[in-house]
Order: sequence, then structure tokens, then C-alpha cells
Amino acid sequence: MTRIKYKSLKYIYIALFFLATTGSNIYNKLYSKELENNNLPSNVLSTDYFYQKQDSNYILGPGDNIKIEVSEDIIALTAVKNIDSDGNVKLSRLNTIYISGLTISELEKLLNIRYREYVKNPNVKIELVKPRPVKVYIDGEIVRPGYYTLNTKILNSEIIKNERAEVNINDLEDINQENFYNPNLYDALKAASGILATSDLSNIKVIRKNSISNGGGFITANINFMKLITSNQLDKNIRLYDGDIIKIKKSKTINTDLILKINKTNINSKFINVFVNGKVDEPGIVKLPRVSTLNDAIQMAGGRQISAGSVRFYRYENNGVITNLNIKYNLKNKPNSVHNPYMREGDMIYIGKNKLSTFSELTSEITRPFVGVYSFLNLFKDGF
Repeated sequence: MTRIKYKSLKYIYIALFFLATTGSNIYNKLYSKELENNNLPSNVLSTDYFYQKQDSNYILGPGDNIKIEVSEDIIALTAVKNIDSDGNVKLSRLNTIYISGLTISELEKLLNIRYREYVKNPNVKIELVKPRPVKVYIDGEIVRPGYYTLNTKILNSEIIKNERAEVNINDLEDINQENFYNPNLYDALKAASGILATSDLSNIKVIRKNSISNGGGFITANINFMKLITSNQLDKNIRLYDGDIIKIKKSKTINTDLILKINKTNINSKFINVFVNGKVDEPGIVKLPRVSTLNDAIQMAGGRQISAGSVRFYRYENNGVITNLNIKYNLKNKPNSVHNPYMREGDMIYIGKNKLSTFSELTSEITRPFVGVYSFLNLFKDGF
């Protein structure tokens, strides 16, 4: 097997890590003293945190639409605001304040501190009116790794039609969290065109930004997503948040029964496209059921011709490597063996010519001029 590396994702991860940690340091410098003086918790969260409802721990960012109530007695200070692209909101009395990176509970505590100069006993309450789209990065054994935007759809309300428009306070009684769909792990895998036969669903790693109150940085959880497929354990289908990173490892073994069960769901498309060229009856793009082998692909392309020779298999791996394999073709090869692998979207198969066919064509090319001369001489013989 030949592997040719042409790019690496290492630098992307370094950049992501740098940006996230740098952002966390900025928040700590801005707010840590104010927040620490108000007895906020500083413990590091366990991975069980991923399975809990996290409205108060939702980390705010550009694009979020929030309702801010400073005091029930001072309605004039109640407002609905969009967090702008720089992470700021403009509030009465406080003017422009940077809030991106704070959780809802952290912002409530911070504004209680800031408004003490203007309001007696402020009791700030913040409600997430409309969350921003969730952008996640998926890497590893997945059909199409990369960045994906998972929209938080409005389910039962048409009040908010323009993402940039601010909501009228009078309409808020018709809007609550029940109106929004929160994207989950299943949605992310589906957006990335589904999983592979080699995906290890028992140990999916989710990396998430941690709140300032809980130490900043990142927290990690290992999710056994297989239990959702096999046992309908819905708690394994965790809610995703903006900035989450999902990593799927390669499984050491392949569970064919599990693959067939997954293919009955809508997480994967039912068919894949494979390119078969060379000495087959119908070369070109072949549409196959997702659980198909190299032998299946060749048969769907009309089968090898009598003059066919060696079989080459090419695959662009997710890590930027091209797999180039010389196949010992045999219809008796076991499925998912080295010489009869399961196919993936975009795989390529080339069937070359055998030696006899190559020799025959070469002989034809060499003798063609002489055959022409011989025929010309015979014409003269016959005519004279």
C-alpha cells in the first residue's frame, strides 16, 4: 500500500486552540476580579456536565439575541439586544460593554455589580431570546470532515424573521426556549454526510469551551454514541454548542450488523458514488448501496472484460493521504478484506489491461503500416 501525504490539519488545530485560549485569557483579564469577588464557583466540571441542561451556562457570543431586565420596578431599563460582531452590546447607563464569552449567569452577576451605581438593589435577569447558529468542527472517521453550521430553527414562532432584527419586547411573551431547536450530536454527524464503516462510535470525543467561572479553557467528554443506535439511549445524543470540536477515532474492528442498523437510519445517505474505469463494460460513476465492496462496484460497472488485467484502488483519506492499493481481484474475496474493502463516497477503481491484451494491441500498432503496404502491393498484383 502506498500513502502520499499532501497536507496536514495539524496547524488548524493549533490555530483553533490558540484562538480559544487567547479569548479565554482576555475574558479573565476583563472580568475575573469582579466575578471572583462575588463568590462564583471555580471548580472544574466533570464530563456529566455535557448531559445536563445548560441554559445558565450558555456562553454568549456574536449573533445571540438576549433580553436584559435590570429590575422589575424599572421597566425603562429592560431591553432586548443583539450581541454585535465585536461581542458588544449597548446598554442604558453602561453604554457599550463587551460580553462575548460570558455565560448567562456570569453576565447577570456582572451587570448586578455594574448597575449598583445607578439602581438600588438591582436584580438582573437575562433570557436568551434567540440563540446564534451553532458552528462545530468535525474531524476523524467521518465521510466529510470540516466546519459545519447547525441552525437553531424556530419551531413554533414566526416573530423573528430577520436574524439581525431586534425583537419587540411586547412580542416576548410568545417566545421562549421551547420555540427553538437545539442542534445535537446526531445532527452534526448527519451534516457531515454520515459515518464510515470504520468509525468508532463508542468513543466520540467532544471538546467544548469552559466558562470563566469554571476555570476557562476546555472541557472534554467521551460519548458512547453507539448506545443511542443500539439501545435508544437518548441522553447520549448531547446538545452541541457553538465552538464545539468533535473527534471520531478509527475502530480496530468493523461490526457489520451495526453498520446495517445505522444504514436504516437517516444519519447516512443510502447510496454512495464510486468511479470505476478501465477494462469494464460500463466505465464511469457507479451508484452503490452504502454497504458495498470493491467486488460489488466492479460488478455494477458490468464486470471485468476478458482482456482485463490488474486492479488498482485509490482513496483520498480524511487526513490528507492518498491510498493506492494493488488489488488481487477474486470474486471469492471476503467482504472488507484487504483485497475487497468496503467502498466510500469518491473511491476510484481502475482495471488495467492484461499482458496478452497489451501485446496484441502493440503488435497491431507495429504491423498496421506493413499491412497497409501489403494490401497496396496485392492491389497492383491483382490489377496487372
